[in-house]
This record gives sequence, structure tokens and C-alpha cells, in this order.
Amino acid sequence: MRVVNIVASVDLGSDVNLEGSFEVLPKSIYESDQFPALTYQMERPKVSFIIFCTGKMVCTGAKTRHELV
Repeated sequence: MRVVNIVASVDLGSDVNLEGSFEVLPKSIYESDQFPALTYQMERPKVSFIIFCTGKMVCTGAKTRHELV
């Protein structure tokens, strides 16, 4: 068996300013009329985050626990 994708959910514990985050995070996508969350894709490690204004976040694409931290 081998791990190919780890999905993690996180509650940051506070609200997130998605418009402000969009301005400072390269390769992020935020189109509030299309989807109510910001999508941020890192290059190294190749991990994607879906971040909601409530502070809830989903991380996908990690292959090890270390890539999530």
C-alpha cells in the first residue's frame, strides 16, 4: 500500500479576510460570485487549500503528514 493523497480539514479559530488573502497569496483564486472560498495552490509541496471566510480550511494533495504542517 502507498499513500497518494492526504486530505485534512482545519479550523483556524477565527474569520479570514479572503479578499486580503487573495491580494497577498500568489496563485490564489477568489471569485466570490462563483464559489464562496479562496483556493490557494502551493508549488512545494504541491498542496492545495480551500479557505473559507469562517476560518475553516481543507487541504488536499499532501503525500506525507510533514507536508501538511
